[in-house]
Amino acid sequence: MCLGMWKRTGLFCALLVQFAFACSARGLDDLSSGNGPGASGSGAVDAGSGGAAGSHTGGTGGEAWPCGPTQKQCASECVNVDDPTTGCSDTSCGACIVPNAVAACAPACAVGSCSTGYADCDGSAGNGCEINVNTDPNNCGGCGTACAANQVCSDGKCVTSCSSGHTTCGGSCVDLSNDSQHCGACGVDCLGGACSDGKCAPAVLATGLQNPNSLALTSSRLYWTSGVAPAGQVRSLDLANPSSSKVEALQLEKPGGLNLLNGELFWFESQGLRRMLLGGDVEDSVFAADPTTLVVEDYIYFGTAAGRLFRAPLGGGTKQILYEDLVHGPIQGLSVGATNLYFIQAGTIYRMPKTGGTAAGVAGAQPSTGAGLLVGSDYFFANPTIVYMIGTGNQKTAAAAQSLPWAFAYDGKDLYWVNKNDETKGSVVRLRPPFGQSSPEVIATGQAEPIAIAVDGTAVYWANSGTGEILRLVKGN
Repeated sequence: MCLGMWKRTGLFCALLVQFAFACSARGLDDLSSGNGPGASGSGAVDAGSGGAAGSHTGGTGGEAWPCGPTQKQCASECVNVDDPTTGCSDTSCGACIVPNAVAACAPACAVGSCSTGYADCDGSAGNGCEINVNTDPNNCGGCGTACAANQVCSDGKCVTSCSSGHTTCGGSCVDLSNDSQHCGACGVDCLGGACSDGKCAPAVLATGLQNPNSLALTSSRLYWTSGVAPAGQVRSLDLANPSSSKVEALQLEKPGGLNLLNGELFWFESQGLRRMLLGGDVEDSVFAADPTTLVVEDYIYFGTAAGRLFRAPLGGGTKQILYEDLVHGPIQGLSVGATNLYFIQAGTIYRMPKTGGTAAGVAGAQPSTGAGLLVGSDYFFANPTIVYMIGTGNQKTAAAAQSLPWAFAYDGKDLYWVNKNDETKGSVVRLRPPFGQSSPEVIATGQAEPIAIAVDGTAVYWANSGTGEILRLVKGN
């Protein structure tokens, strides 16, 4: 199984997967189905142990490698593994992201040289050149040079007071208008993003992705799905050291709908639902043709392109059909509350008991973008230009003048969404309570077709499908 091999052999397995992709047309068909010669499993990740052309992990002897021993395949060409613009030895092809530095390969992404005024004092490439030696009182002018207790660090020198236009923040003299670790106020760290006019700019966490489409967060890692069949992946990165990403699962069929519950990831593919313990192996969860939306809570709830809505026990067992309408198209925008769930079909918003029963049409947003999220007793949904909400009362407008609201996220206080728009005209929007009375605030513009969003207590994260990037923006004030 290649995923298991990956954990033991690193780049070798990545090249081996690329070799399988270069096999005959018959081999490629077998690879997609998970039933190639030598296969012993039932899915695109686990099936096949190698041996014959078209199996997942190898071919017959004598086949040529697609790239040289010091290269890897990125898109349709071979690139050197010592090129930081394509991720060095990492299996992804996104550029190395080393904050405040010029990247190099050693052999993984590393610090080549630091930007002016910064130093790499901890030797970690993940956070790049993490120290501003112009302002840090413990590393003033250079690593390990500490100022006295009654001094502050200003322009790389220990002094007794800050110059005009600078503010003392923890022993540092900083300009709050452009200091990325004290942006707009002391202690507001832009986490890799620039600071301009006292506001943090988004920081790119990952690049070179093919169709990143869903996100999930733990306190320390960001997970995402990307890619198309049969080369879809689940990957993750360390939020504190995002210089390179880790493959969690590969060779997937159109993965999406990522959920995280109790240390376990769930997602859908074209032929059903998959699950894996963090750091473990991928398992089949529920068979279903063409899932379109997924929520994992007390049960596994999901809808399909055919117009069916199911739930299945978390511990395994028979799935229960909750709703079926095979005439009006896919189920979208599924969101589950304490007693009811909401979903969208053909632009109509439905509410029904989550244990099963009658689905009542409660609102309409013709034509709907398919985005939906339940926040307390209010369900938020959208047409191409308006975000609506409906609870126990009538449908009302939450935000007008939007441009393809595509996905929602909620941090326990504020509602966020991405406007997909087109090309580089997408945006990220925040709506503060009271919902239905407040005005939306655009917090990021110029985004290339953002289609997924997630939030935690510190930052907002989103995926741009147009550029294959994942970005992070610190919330600030």
